[in-house]
Amino acid sequence: MRVATVRARTVTAATLTVAAFAPGVALAPAARSDDLDIAPATVRAGRSVTVSGACQIDDRRVTVSGAARGTGKVSDGWFSVRARIVRDRAGGYRIKTTCFGSGFTQEGLVSVTAPVRRKPFEPREPRGWAKTGGGGAQPDRLGWTLTGLALLACAGGVGAMALMRSRAAHGRP
Repeated sequence: MRVATVRARTVTAATLTVAAFAPGVALAPAARSDDLDIAPATVRAGRSVTVSGACQIDDRRVTVSGAARGTGKVSDGWFSVRARIVRDRAGGYRIKTTCFGSGFTQEGLVSVTAPVRRKPFEPREPRGWAKTGGGGAQPDRLGWTLTGLALLACAGGVGAMALMRSRAAHGRP
């Protein structure tokens, strides 16, 4: 019987505690931990993210502040802004947007990773396409071209010399 009394008192105390705070909870606005859509959610320092969210229907512009900077247009109450990350240290940071006109603000979180540090002697990755003129699989043929032209000139000289000797031998000028 004693166990039932203790349980009844615990349940009653919990019910009274919830009932005491319930009016305050019902009147308080819902807490939003992440109002914005930030893509990508994890980004390297100095890169850009796309921040999307909603404003009031009459707002026309929005600014992004905090860990990222940018401005953009609001269309029918929605926006999508490309913002550059200004933090250079790794960690979690807040991004805040403010809608012009209504002053409506929203916040979101972005995770910033440290930028890649390259060693001075480390070669960079190649960018762009191969500029070989032949698709990249063909060898350089300039040496063979010059050799062929030299052989052709020699053959022409030998042929001219043979023609001149033949004419001289037969008495033709």
